[in-house]
Amino acid sequence: MGADKYEDIYSQYIGFMFERSASGKLVNLEYLSAAEVSDISIGFGNEDNIYICCKPCGTFMNFRYGPKEFMDGKWVCPECGCSVREVTPYKILDKMNLAFQNSIDTDDDYDDYYG
Repeated sequence: MGADKYEDIYSQYIGFMFERSASGKLVNLEYLSAAEVSDISIGFGNEDNIYICCKPCGTFMNFRYGPKEFMDGKWVCPECGCSVREVTPYKILDKMNLAFQNSIDTDDDYDDYYG
């Protein structure tokens, strides 16, 4: 697959949406296209286009920047008042990236056979 094809894939998705379950866990990650992000009202996502929906209330949580504006913000549900720290979805995405990296660094790697 050429570089242009990778760029086409990566440019299709520019955001992420998680659901906050009744237990407070973030679940059901969805990748959002530019069109989907533009359909979501301003104030629900942070600058990296991360959005959180409060599943029990069925509404998007409002994003509030923290005083230092460096991963100290939070999403707050306008219905029930529950919140999610800004760092939480980043930790999940980091774990996913690490798992992906580990999956391609196995003994079955292409370089091991064709090196």
